[in-house]
Amino acid sequence: MAKKTSTSKPTQRCPLYYPVVDVLCCVKEVLELNNDEYVSKEVAFNHPAKESTVSQVLKRVDKYVENCEKGTRSPVKVRQANAVIKWITNLEGGGLDSQNEFLATVKQKITRASDPYGTPSGPIGLSNKDIPFVCCIFKLKETHDNKLEESQKRKNSEFLGELRKRGEFFVKLLKIKRPGQPHMDTHGSPYYGPDTNSILGEAPVYQIVDKKGNYGYFFSKLDLNITAGDCFLMRATPASHYVSKFYGNKETRFNRVQLLQNVGPKVQPEVM
Repeated sequence: MAKKTSTSKPTQRCPLYYPVVDVLCCVKEVLELNNDEYVSKEVAFNHPAKESTVSQVLKRVDKYVENCEKGTRSPVKVRQANAVIKWITNLEGGGLDSQNEFLATVKQKITRASDPYGTPSGPIGLSNKDIPFVCCIFKLKETHDNKLEESQKRKNSEFLGELRKRGEFFVKLLKIKRPGQPHMDTHGSPYYGPDTNSILGEAPVYQIVDKKGNYGYFFSKLDLNITAGDCFLMRATPASHYVSKFYGNKETRFNRVQLLQNVGPKVQPEVM
């Protein structure tokens, strides 16, 4: 069972501490039971048929740790837990900038819980108050790895067109992000696209790339009748050139976009 730690106030309930590897193995088991889907509290609140990952882990962790202490640990899950512990404890620099406060908090809790010199008797472990913070760690690593992969793909991106000079551009639609449908950034926080949090408004953002691997995006409330994967010719005005804070690549924001021709999905070398 999880060990109890004494407190200076006898009237308070002693906090329970759990071995960090066993907790993360429990998290991994819950994720596998849900087809590797991390269910946030917000998603669970909006979809009553779903239970949050945190809630599921808290219900299971006592019994799971008890079974682990009886020698039923899964070697595969232990390796996965140790791998994610190694990842986050070694994460620094650009992975923990000022916009990554939540990730930094998770790192602090994991590092403290697994430090063999944390107490005279060894690692202190994770308290039940720490567990909600670490339940998303596998999702954080997945998102972080995806970001690094995408950043590598975008590293040679150059600016498109001349600012405020209207022109024609043949591009491919990567995705459309609708208002109220953010994807998760490295820290498990909503992210609407390159530097668009304050200007997204009610218009979807269309993320595009040309055949040379140059990236851009535009907003439009119009029904352009294009879907992800379509290649199309557009007339547009480059409104701004900037370096993405998220991926670190050069990007172009367009406005006054007019669809000239949609050729549909088309196989192109490399990016397209």
